[in-house]
Amino acid sequence: MPTNNNGRTIEKESYPVDVVDTTGAGDVFHGAFIAGLLKGYDYETATEFASGASAMNCKSLGGRSGIPTYEELVDFLLERSPGWDERKAGEQNK
Repeated sequence: MPTNNNGRTIEKESYPVDVVDTTGAGDVFHGAFIAGLLKGYDYETATEFASGASAMNCKSLGGRSGIPTYEELVDFLLERSPGWDERKAGEQNK
């Protein structure tokens, strides 16, 4: 899903998961992206954060049942994204 930062497009491939239902995936992406920005994440990190949240949501039936908690999402990213490091992503704003 591409995002834009002052004219610079950022693209992040989705995380491969066993998809059950894509309902709400875009809503979850946008909500997590905004949450990441509010935590102080830069655009690239917020995009990665949002992509993980959206992927996790697709693993459950319905638009809300798969929305991860912050802790679940961080665990997912630490497991699936070798470069994920909360400290670089504004963890002090938690």
